[in-house]
Amino acid sequence: MTIVVINCFDWIEFHFVEKLLEQGVKVIGVHEKQTDRTLFLEMFFARNSSFDCTKKIPKEAERVIVIGDTHMIPRSKHVMQCMHRETSIEQHIKGRLYVYIPLLFGEWMPMDKTGMYLGQRHIPYHSEEFQDEAVYVKDFVNDCLSEFNQTIEHRKENTPYPWEGLILEKGEQIRDNRTKRINIEKMQKHYLKYASFYDT
Repeated sequence: MTIVVINCFDWIEFHFVEKLLEQGVKVIGVHEKQTDRTLFLEMFFARNSSFDCTKKIPKEAERVIVIGDTHMIPRSKHVMQCMHRETSIEQHIKGRLYVYIPLLFGEWMPMDKTGMYLGQRHIPYHSEEFQDEAVYVKDFVNDCLSEFNQTIEHRKENTPYPWEGLILEKGEQIRDNRTKRINIEKMQKHYLKYASFYDT
């Protein structure tokens, strides 16, 4: 099995690639722009024989994962598109799993010592918004990949899957405030170690 991940060195996509490689999946990462940051992040996967990186989006792919609204997606029977809440879909595409992205936090996100950035907006870790809504990116990735695999298995069996073509809300069922403090502390240590490669 091979999965294409578009913009593989953006911070959310990076976590999808990391998890897929942990699962032994062959990944083709697509990233057009080369910067000091992307070259650094590529080193985390460079020695993994299951990872290939390219600047050009392939014409076809077995499976595809894409974050955001983009028309540059390879032809594929199996596409998972994760979108930000402000994105609206004018027409659902058959065979595509749509997932809304909750407020995510995790390693490599735009942040500083006291909080995260969502666009130009700073959200402190102690804020009510963060405490009530934030979801750790690795939990989100695990949940999305599980959902993606289930939709594909249902298609193979020619049985309807309840979420096919719908926009899934991911967050409420995977939000865990008990471990949030632990993940924040781990993430802050990561930030201090690699601060020069973070977008802030």
